[in-house]
Amino acid sequence: MKLNYFYCTFSFFLFFLFYANSYSFTLTKPDEEFLDMVEKQTFNYFSECTDPDKGLVLDRAPNSKKCDLNYAPATIAGVGFGLSAFIVGIERGWVDKRTAETLTLNTLNYFLKTMFNKNGFYYHFVDMTTGKRVWTCEVSSVDTALFVAGVLLAMEYYDNPEIKKQADLIYRRHSQPVFWPAKA
Repeated sequence: MKLNYFYCTFSFFLFFLFYANSYSFTLTKPDEEFLDMVEKQTFNYFSECTDPDKGLVLDRAPNSKKCDLNYAPATIAGVGFGLSAFIVGIERGWVDKRTAETLTLNTLNYFLKTMFNKNGFYYHFVDMTTGKRVWTCEVSSVDTALFVAGVLLAMEYYDNPEIKKQADLIYRRHSQPVFWPAKA
């Protein structure tokens, strides 16, 4: 059964790899306007719901009110998405590079110096004020991976040596012997 699942998944992957890109279409003007609106509102979420000193991003926010940083806990995955969103914001002209760069440095500093991690892995949800674990959430490999993806994108995007250094230190926390396979 597992063998069939593997071949089915692999075949699906190959289909998209080789054939999905051959299908092309042109967006209509209303489609482009709709996508622009969605992209801008998504950016606005990260712009409004990120603590500028820590880089922590709310897991959720009220839909019809101004963002309140005490409304919900932060999500580590959201921080990675936020780092990426600010880069998109620079490219789209929604935020100036200096502002985004400062927020990125603040985020990396906070995660290097203050944020609890277990061998480079972070809790799924943390308090927006203290950065401490909330509820009884897990140390999350998935959320950490999404966070680190944003960190690596920032490291590649910015020409700031301090961002590159701090991002590399965060990334290297995962290269500890505890994760290496045991020698036989």
